[in-house]
Amino acid sequence: MDQGPYRDINSIYSKWRKMNASVNRFCEEYKKLYTSDRRSGMSDDDVFKKALDKYKQNNGNTNFAHVRAWAILKV
Repeated sequence: MDQGPYRDINSIYSKWRKMNASVNRFCEEYKKLYTSDRRSGMSDDDVFKKALDKYKQNNGNTNFAHVRAWAILKV
């Protein structure tokens, strides 16, 4: 993500594993809301905000810390 010096895969693997797990949990919440729990008139931004709230509720009151990475992966 263009931050800091280049690091090889061994130096970032453990961070990637944690980040990947967190992003996957958020994706589950987002997809569920987007496909089946979406109410009439909800915008994509509304779904995103609700997914953030659901993630926080289901993960020990912890905010989703990888919004920027998720936005890149989403495209």
